[in-house]
Amino acid sequence: SCAIANVGIKNMKTDDMAKQLLDKYKIWTVAINTPTVNGCRITPNIFTTPKELDVLVSAISEMAGA
Repeated sequence: SCAIANVGIKNMKTDDMAKQLLDKYKIWTVAINTPTVNGCRITPNIFTTPKELDVLVSAISEMAGA
């Protein structure tokens, strides 16, 4: 019914990644910055559509320069 992932992009600050995902792509995430975990928590659920997941994958790919 749901999923959780922690995603980061090399050479990008977690806070900057979360801000860009929200501002540019309208994707809400939570930036996690601890001594042992750095990344954006991504939590799609049963109501997340495949199209919305495609937007997330495209956004991360674009931001990573892939």
